[in-house]
Amino acid sequence: MIGADGIRSSVRSELFGHINPIYRGYTVWRGVAGYEGSALFESANSETWGAGKRFGILNVGPQRFVWYAAVSVPCDHVVGPDGRKRDLLETFKGWHEPIIDLIAATPDNEIMKHGAYDLVPLRRWGHGRVMLLGDAAHPCTPNLGQGGGMALEDAAVLAKCIAQNTDLEAALRQYENQRRHRTKHIQRRSRLMGEIAQWESRTIVTGRRMVTRLLPARLFERNLRRVYSYRI
Repeated sequence: MIGADGIRSSVRSELFGHINPIYRGYTVWRGVAGYEGSALFESANSETWGAGKRFGILNVGPQRFVWYAAVSVPCDHVVGPDGRKRDLLETFKGWHEPIIDLIAATPDNEIMKHGAYDLVPLRRWGHGRVMLLGDAAHPCTPNLGQGGGMALEDAAVLAKCIAQNTDLEAALRQYENQRRHRTKHIQRRSRLMGEIAQWESRTIVTGRRMVTRLLPARLFERNLRRVYSYRI
């Protein structure tokens, strides 16, 4: 049995008891909008950091952009009476183009809102012939965009291990052993990036800006390769 039932996995609860996901101090809004202005060009992707909030833009087609906004708010944050769009327009007022345009172009009922949650890496993912996969085993905050990718990698490695072993339980143990180190790294790296990106102190944010400007681009590239270059 493969438990691929998400961060609030029922299969995980049956195996190890109930484990509450951990809220990491910020919530993420997402949307898709059309944009024909001159502030963005085709294939433009960016993430802008502020104090306790940030905004990302990803080109997903001709004049179509996915955007996301992360804001440090309590886990029980309540949307204002005028809706999610109005809240975001107020939160990002004065930010660079086309942030306000993208928010304004997205229907309020199409703006998604989710808290940033994860879990401390589990010591085990399964027992006997029961095994976890994806967010059920290793949920991570959304800072690296790797949640779905990790689940696909899991599935590919699991299929490979089953094909290589006549003993199913041995295949499950092999899969777990092969995947634990990488997923733990992604969980921790994503959490750290979120913590740094959501710093709220103006003084610390100024220091962060100065340091990131001084770091060479090749350092960022090397770190990204460890995240995105993976052979099964």
